[in-house]
Amino acid sequence: MRKTTFSLILILFYACSTSSAGDASGADAAAEAARLSYVEPTITKVGVMPVKRGAFELEIVSNGRLEAQRKAVVPFLV
Repeated sequence: MRKTTFSLILILFYACSTSSAGDASGADAAAEAARLSYVEPTITKVGVMPVKRGAFELEIVSNGRLEAQRKAVVPFLV
């Protein structure tokens, strides 16, 4: 009975140690994939000016569709 119990404990420790080693390499691979997919955000400088009431002196006549050349995401602090 003692040999059986001792054998089961050894098998349990061995199984736990080998499964955690496999998870560590999987975690390393996931961390590497996350590192490679991260792109450093670029800083977009934005200027501001006060609004003045007045007449708009330019006339815009356009037929078609406008599309921005560049887009920026402006996150706001909450």
